Amino acid sequence: MDTNDALRTAEQLYAALEADDIPRFLELCAEDVSLRYPGQGRLPYGGLWEARVGVARFMDAHEAAEEILTFEVRRMLAEADTVLVLGDFKGRAKPDGREWSTRFVHHLTITDGLLRHWEAFFDTAAAIDARGP
Repeated sequence: MDTNDALRTAEQLYAALEADDIPRFLELCAEDVSLRYPGQGRLPYGGLWEARVGVARFMDAHEAAEEILTFEVRRMLAEADTVLVLGDFKGRAKPDGREWSTRFVHHLTITDGLLRHWEAFFDTAAAIDARGP
């Protein structure tokens, strides 16, 4: 896959997230997509989520756990089928209302115009602390 194709797909994925268009986001995922978020066992959305149905469950778990206040992509770097996305996130934990923020890096693998793998890196301690003791 051409680097520009991978970058275009990544831009479409993030545009779908920004528009809260989860069906469109899922259309851009391969059937066997995998999504890995840190914090398994400590965050409701942490862990490995597989296939489109798993990614949809991740989205539901994330929405139930926190309100997104800021989700800003700062930069996308692409080479071949790999895209790194750097950005800033600010959220409010539900139901307590504690706010937290972090920088993030998302490592995407995109082939044939579809997301194959997404791995997130961010300050999990801040996310866990926002949920209280």
